Amino acid sequence: MALQSENLRGILLMVASMASFTFADLFLKLSTESLPTGEVMMAFGIGCAIGFYLILYQRGERVWNRAFFEPSVVLHNFGEVVATIGIFVALAYAPLSLVSMIMQTLPLVLTLFAFLFLKESIGVHRISAVAVGFVGVLMIIRPGMDDFNLYSLIAVFGVLGMSMRDIGSRLTRKSISTILLSFYSSLLVTLTGVGMLYGTEGLLWPNSQTWLYLFGMIVLGGVGLVLLTTATRIGELSVISPFRYTRIFFASAVGVMILGETIDFMTYFGGALIVVAGIYVWIRERRLHTGKPLPQNV
Repeated sequence: MALQSENLRGILLMVASMASFTFADLFLKLSTESLPTGEVMMAFGIGCAIGFYLILYQRGERVWNRAFFEPSVVLHNFGEVVATIGIFVALAYAPLSLVSMIMQTLPLVLTLFAFLFLKESIGVHRISAVAVGFVGVLMIIRPGMDDFNLYSLIAVFGVLGMSMRDIGSRLTRKSISTILLSFYSSLLVTLTGVGMLYGTEGLLWPNSQTWLYLFGMIVLGGVGLVLLTTATRIGELSVISPFRYTRIFFASAVGVMILGETIDFMTYFGGALIVVAGIYVWIRERRLHTGKPLPQNV
């Protein structure tokens, strides 16, 4: 009974974290309506870096050491920069609901990367699921068609960056804390934002409403991270992980009701393929790791 209660709390926290991330994305998108994308990225990086530094200071953890130059850390940080550029630019210029659907391909890309670069063994079932998920992505971005949105393709590059980041995290030795990795990434994201300002009108002073958007973006992004971390610690990953896909529901609702976006049947169907493929990969991995059979209706 105690385990069931913890799993229920974990599910609720996971759903809450996805809602928090969705509204952080909303505030990011609204901020870019009056500020350059690079400036919004810089503000996000500074806010996160300050938060992570305070945690490191409280822990008494050394900030500057040679870990920054280790290959796995470099891969993690490079992936974080690529991911941030891709997701920020995509959210600024493409529909929020569309970008969120594409972001849910991360587990599928990680499965593929683990096979290609970590030499992990994956069977025909998971390879087929990854292929189905990528068909869903093609249905969403529709390359070569009249309604093709280039910025949706940039979101795919953002997901590739997220995969590189996560692979780098996996290869990093355990003695390097997640908070330290996140602090390094935040600094590089800040510098990347500064670099993206080159050739633009430069820094603009936000109005009072945009300040609120920036504040909401940073705070809700941090809250989402705390909720997500707490959820994964108190609940079984095999139980709570599928509830990550509730982010698609929140993003679709926010996109339609607040931003006035329209979502056609093909986009919904592509998103459904991504979710089904992701959950199927999760079920296969759970079966392989625990020895439990697949549900009869799968």
